[in-house]
Amino acid sequence: AADAILWFALAGVGARENNRNMYNDLVDIVTEELQRFGMNSSCRAKDVLHIVERVAMAGITGKSSARLFHVAADCLEVKMGSSNAQDNGDEDENSIDYGNIIQSLRDSSFGLHSDRPLLGLWRFSTRQRKQRAFFQNAARHFDGKFREGNEPLDRTPSESLDVDCDNFNQYDWSAMFKDPSRPLVVDVGCGMGVSLLGLA
Repeated sequence: AADAILWFALAGVGARENNRNMYNDLVDIVTEELQRFGMNSSCRAKDVLHIVERVAMAGITGKSSARLFHVAADCLEVKMGSSNAQDNGDEDENSIDYGNIIQSLRDSSFGLHSDRPLLGLWRFSTRQRKQRAFFQNAARHFDGKFREGNEPLDRTPSESLDVDCDNFNQYDWSAMFKDPSRPLVVDVGCGMGVSLLGLA
């Protein structure tokens, strides 16, 4: 269910009322799953972390996620108290600061902008295959929709990186932005927009 939450969020399923109910129901399912198997020795501390990271990466907040985070903190505390957490041979396991993570899960500071979910989003985005055809079609659509006269520019993608005043003035900026005189922030390599969300 944690994977489903992340994939729905990445697919752009928004925060309308019926979608919020769906997300809350999925988080409740994740919480019940974690309560059922989270204390088992077969469930590693890293597995618990991955579950809460996926929910945080989806940007889910509220009572359901707070309940999940408290259950996860309980599971992690039990696992840190047992010897199972240290003897699984993972190098990464020893480098994770579980004390701070447990504290942030308990005090509701764990979320999308926490280090672990941001790292998870970065890892996810670096594994995605870039689709050249998609970007070329998007560029053609952009040029056709927002340029004055709707004539596509004859240029290669590498030429389009060169910014000069002639090309700058070929776009109808007021059609793209409500107030084009305001400062523009371009979040290049944006890690799925997380930096921009943090600025908002």
